[in-house]
Amino acid sequence: MSILSTLSKLMPSNLIVNADDLGMTPGVTAGIVEAHCKGILTSASLMVNVPWLEEVVAALRGCPPLGVGLHFNLTHGRPTAPAEAVNTLVNRAGTFFDPDALNARRVNPAHVQRELAAQFDLFTAKLGQLPTHLDIHHRRIEAHPDIFPVVLDFAIARALPLRVRASVQRQQARKRGGLLCDAVIGDVGEEPYWTTERLKEAIELLSEGTTELVCHPGYLDEPLQRSRYSWQREVELRALCDPSVRAAVERRGVRLRRHG
Repeated sequence: MSILSTLSKLMPSNLIVNADDLGMTPGVTAGIVEAHCKGILTSASLMVNVPWLEEVVAALRGCPPLGVGLHFNLTHGRPTAPAEAVNTLVNRAGTFFDPDALNARRVNPAHVQRELAAQFDLFTAKLGQLPTHLDIHHRRIEAHPDIFPVVLDFAIARALPLRVRASVQRQQARKRGGLLCDAVIGDVGEEPYWTTERLKEAIELLSEGTTELVCHPGYLDEPLQRSRYSWQREVELRALCDPSVRAAVERRGVRLRRHG
């Protein structure tokens, strides 16, 4: 027996496999549902300011074990709150700024809080339950000085687990008693991030404690073609559903969990 195999038995690992962008397009939603039903996906983060929210809610009725959190969105589409009530977050067309433009400007924290509350209320109204967790769409804005403090306050006040990656913000959250995973892995790029081999390697290298594996499965549909991360999602979907990945989870003794 290898040293790695011996350590894996002594140090149990919990893994939350969380798909971002639930609701972003019908193809993304279909891929996430499939990755949960046929693969190792345990959790997803829902964008509520999308035109096909009702279809997403209907699709979720068929997979109740899936943990669903709120993917707080300030960079895609239109706000849930009235645009005039959050006007530092939107451009002249009434849509959110893209991540780079948002990062280059200061915004009113009260507007961030207002939009977060509106998305949270819409989530609970449509799903009839609280989100299992909270995270931010587009990692690039996580550390924005007018956004992160609001999101952290909101999560702590409601005892919601919060995804935080940046080290400074993780320290702030832990100091205040925020609920964080021990580690977060996963990203996006020009090539598919999660392939079958990379998934199996990550599973073998999991540390003790709870790790959130962030992924982006989906099917390439017409709306998704406008995204930088589009066809890559189908590769991630196939990897998450690959039987050899499930076998690696079982061989390593990893416990698949949801947030909360």
